[in-house]
Amino acid sequence: MTIDPYGDGLALPDELRSLDAELSSIRYEERPSFAPELEAELVREWHRLRRRPPRATALRKVAVVAAVALGVTAMAVPSARASLARLAAVFQLEEHAPEPERSTPPEVEPEAPFVPDHPLTPPEAEEERASPAPSLGALGVPLREPVAPPTPPALVDRERTAALVRRYYPEELETLGVGGTVHLRLWVAEDGSVDFPQLARGSGIAALDRVALTRVVPELRFRPATVGGVPVGQWVEFDVRFEPRPADDAVPEPPDALVPEEPETPEPLDLSLVPEWTGGLGFTRPVPAEASELLLQALGEGGLPPHLGSAESLLQGEPPAGAAPMEWRAEVGRLMEEAMVRAPDNPAPVLALARIRRKQGLRTEARVLVERALQRAMRLSHGVAPEVVADLHYERATLLRESWRAYRDLGRVPSRALDPSLCPQARTAGGGTQGYASVERLIAWNYLCPEALGDVLARSFEALDQRALADRTVMTASFRAAVEAVPAHVGANTALLLTLADEGRWAELLEHADAFVRASGGHPYGLLLGGLALHRLGRVEDAAERFEVALRGLPPGEADAIADISFLLDGDARVAYRAASAEERRELERAFWADFDPILTTGVNERQVEHLARAAYARLRFHEAGGDAAEVWIRYGRPSRVRVFGEGSQVRTEFWDYGSGPDITFTRLDSGDALDLTPEGRAYIRDLRAVLAHRYGADSRPVFVLPGQVARFLQEGSEALDFDLYTRVPPILRRGAEGPLDLQVHFVDPAGDRIRLVARKLQPGEDRVSVRVPVTAVRGALVLEIYNPWTGRAASLREPVRPLAPSNGVVLSDLLVVEPATPGADEVFRDAPWVEPLVLTRPEHLTVAGAYFELYAPQRPVASYRLRAEVVDLESGAVVPVAVRPAGEETFREVWERSVREPGVIREYVTVAMTQLEPGRHRLRVVVEVPDGGGRITLERDLEPREEDG
Repeated sequence: MTIDPYGDGLALPDELRSLDAELSSIRYEERPSFAPELEAELVREWHRLRRRPPRATALRKVAVVAAVALGVTAMAVPSARASLARLAAVFQLEEHAPEPERSTPPEVEPEAPFVPDHPLTPPEAEEERASPAPSLGALGVPLREPVAPPTPPALVDRERTAALVRRYYPEELETLGVGGTVHLRLWVAEDGSVDFPQLARGSGIAALDRVALTRVVPELRFRPATVGGVPVGQWVEFDVRFEPRPADDAVPEPPDALVPEEPETPEPLDLSLVPEWTGGLGFTRPVPAEASELLLQALGEGGLPPHLGSAESLLQGEPPAGAAPMEWRAEVGRLMEEAMVRAPDNPAPVLALARIRRKQGLRTEARVLVERALQRAMRLSHGVAPEVVADLHYERATLLRESWRAYRDLGRVPSRALDPSLCPQARTAGGGTQGYASVERLIAWNYLCPEALGDVLARSFEALDQRALADRTVMTASFRAAVEAVPAHVGANTALLLTLADEGRWAELLEHADAFVRASGGHPYGLLLGGLALHRLGRVEDAAERFEVALRGLPPGEADAIADISFLLDGDARVAYRAASAEERRELERAFWADFDPILTTGVNERQVEHLARAAYARLRFHEAGGDAAEVWIRYGRPSRVRVFGEGSQVRTEFWDYGSGPDITFTRLDSGDALDLTPEGRAYIRDLRAVLAHRYGADSRPVFVLPGQVARFLQEGSEALDFDLYTRVPPILRRGAEGPLDLQVHFVDPAGDRIRLVARKLQPGEDRVSVRVPVTAVRGALVLEIYNPWTGRAASLREPVRPLAPSNGVVLSDLLVVEPATPGADEVFRDAPWVEPLVLTRPEHLTVAGAYFELYAPQRPVASYRLRAEVVDLESGAVVPVAVRPAGEETFREVWERSVREPGVIREYVTVAMTQLEPGRHRLRVVVEVPDGGGRITLERDLEPREEDG
């Protein structure tokens, strides 16, 4: 009698006995277990049929013979198993067809799936089952339970949503009583997050539509739709109503709802109590001693042959040094099958064989073996060490992750959606199959007509990744079960934390990362991913401290790989950095980051912290910090979304969407995570580097550009400069403030060192800002910053420091555009009360503008000069002469002859007529011509239309 090698002791029927012997004798080298895999399929099919009423026996024999013929003649064909599965499904459907004379179909005993959320179930519960076969599609819910009815998505908190609308209601529109309803179409994902917002029907007010799409939608929270109790993604239509308060309502003090809500996060670790990591790294832990002991027990008196290595190497599925991998796998596979028969309740040999099968590419058989090992672990009356249970759950989750990757973000586009008239350049690039566009055609559209393809994808992309939902659900549950069994399990913790990061669950990620750090005694991977969560939560200072501790615990090579800035450099700088010593690299990094600190007011360099967050994720997600995907991730950050194409093939093409411009395209194997740029993607990245080497991402603290003017003037009786800076506080920067804002002015020298020149508080009613800063240096930059410490938002105005250039001994200050005024000739000076510099200029609304400047003649006297003005249209380049009126004069002229009455500094104010200008972007140009070789000196100031809300 032939014994089932998987340990339930059942005899095979006569019709399969010879087949079993034949298949057992088949051994291939690199794929030695295709025969066992096929054998396992047939054995499972036999168990399934054995539990049903004995009908259509001849038909079952035909099915078995057909399957055998297919397996033997196409043993090396990858699609053989798929064909076998289809063939078995045909006979399964035929057997389930109800017979005409029966009033009810025959009762079928359902399989009892393994519940993934619990590491162990009571042994007595397991004894009640009659050796159930594992269910490959187990979702952790017994099949006997009733199926839950489907439910649609639902808002989690309607009051909070109403508060969001009130918070982002444009103040000027609400004051004017302007409202409206924005009809949106949203995708509510299976985790309740919102994506792909579309404007189904606008309100007729562009500002309301923009606020609804960009401000309200990202903060909506839903309970996801469910089908059969399982969360699924679903499109919904959602209305955002902006309703102004009645005119007679008193405007109350801003309620707490108007303050941007910060995610609730646990307190950070006390890093002073976290020891510097001295243990090993890697994504898997060493094989626990308990598992090795179980394996040796299962091997019996014969023990483990020395040439096969140690029990630890068997449990890891790795041959010892010097062994031929294919021969080693074949021999170990036979040894483990014998051990499984000898010790039917011992999970160790099943785990070892599962890992061998996974590394041979036989994931289905490996999954079956892991499920059986988990069931065996439950049956042990004395229990199994938590380390063994954790490794079993981790192995199952790893197998499921490989299956999930094949369908994650997968989709397709109908060929008819790619109208050739929208991208005639790509008309010959590839075709399609079965009515769907080929990957080649999509790539061609992406790089030739990116905007057209973006519109097509927004309308016509059909997601196919729902089939991966079950795998992801069980995968996550298995990683959690492994962590529950062994809280310090490195592989399970890292995988679980990365899954939370991919889903943007930052508060939960921080909580689990802290638990991992505590359980492991300070593992750097937990610190790195905790730092990533803190960064995304806006706690940049805490993130920087977390990264610093993590890097100290990493080996020098791995820490250097995360801190590496070579991806952000180009040309000679990149070569010099890579050739530098470790000490020289630290100095180069310090100088590099000094130039890219976006907010000087804070105590950290936000851009450097973001780099560490990106590099840490790339290192752990892509298992390196130097591949194609890692380079793109480190330089440009997280893509706004990823779409994957390639259904039905073993190659997937990923489209990483970064907003404007073409997507960046990669290829990978369907279940792999190693990404390589496509040839087109590599060429695009090479070109993009020259335009945008890297960028400060949207996931960091927001930094806005302050509108304003900066003008240089010579100090009285000195060659030093006064920099006059004028700006206004954008309303967006005031939002969420519970007190004064911070204002600082810094001088940054060419080496990146900075000196704080001004530091003061801006009170709530203080909107106009004017600062005068004396500067003696001739090179560097001035940075004026306004920082909201409650929200982390900042706005800055940067101006290079350079001297005023003389022309034949004559020097002019910068031009300062001011509100039009009518001062007398003796009232013209910088600090006059009528001088109000324009900050938010809208030249299409101006009929006149004022211009102030000073003329210095330190090396030659100036008795007279000629004054005129013109305006340049920045769109067309056209130059239009305009009339001006100096202070104290009555009329406008295009040219004025000006006499100098007293020696010293000449201060000039002119009113400029703007009535003949078309709306648009302009540059005001004032021309001063000094006779007798003084030359022609031109002063310029751009007149840029700006939004009042910043």
